[in-house]
Amino acid sequence: MSSYIIKHVKLVRTFLYLAWKQMLEYKFAFYTSFLRQLIIMAIWIAFWRIIIGGMTSVQGWTFEALSVFVGYLLFLEGFWSIFFPVMRIGDTIRKGQIDVFLTKPMNPVFGLVLRRMYISDTMGMLLGLGIISYVSINSGVETVALRLGLAVIMAMGATAISVMVYAFVGLLTFWLGEVAFLRDALVSFDVADYYPTTVFPSLIQYFLTFVIPTIFFATYPALLTMQYTFPTIARIFALEALIFVIWFAILRTTYHFGVRRYESFGG
Repeated sequence: MSSYIIKHVKLVRTFLYLAWKQMLEYKFAFYTSFLRQLIIMAIWIAFWRIIIGGMTSVQGWTFEALSVFVGYLLFLEGFWSIFFPVMRIGDTIRKGQIDVFLTKPMNPVFGLVLRRMYISDTMGMLLGLGIISYVSINSGVETVALRLGLAVIMAMGATAISVMVYAFVGLLTFWLGEVAFLRDALVSFDVADYYPTTVFPSLIQYFLTFVIPTIFFATYPALLTMQYTFPTIARIFALEALIFVIWFAILRTTYHFGVRRYESFGG
């Protein structure tokens, strides 16, 4: 098991190196991405400043907490962009291009997702962490470093769950042939990422917790950083871990039966 993990870690390192070299060849895209994220950050902070107005909070969210929320959104966008190729798993299967991954000594889904990393948006991660650190320190939050570390781990875990959800939809190509409509339906919920999940009705909150892990992207990390006690944080981590295990099991099972079906047709 350890050699299997080490092998995949080395592959990640190789993929990152190739992505870095590609980014250096197209520096303009990197700079424009950084500028775009800087503008997005300014617009959203100004938006929440206007919404708050003269009030101290909106549905329990202070301006400081909302600023931290924006910081985690930027962090998420930068981190998620690395795994963007997961959106093309369905097309790869439909065109028969998955064969090369089935013959290599690596997890095919792993290879499909990470073979082409997009790291031009990763500067958003630093921008996000910068605003989070600045606001939380100036707000007098205790144990900032610990809270920030836990929140980042939570956001990364949510990204992993989200990638598994999209990978699951892509693997349905083995049965449905075309899943772009399902993928696009999921993408349509991305708009919810930009608002604290706790402001939505309970039914929508459940959907944005168990089906699409939106609440773990920025809402819980922001509340973890600014408000929540450690017992509450522990319960949220336990919930996220449970959702992670469930989606991992679903993805693994779907992949197993999907490949068997694919091979039975001579793929």
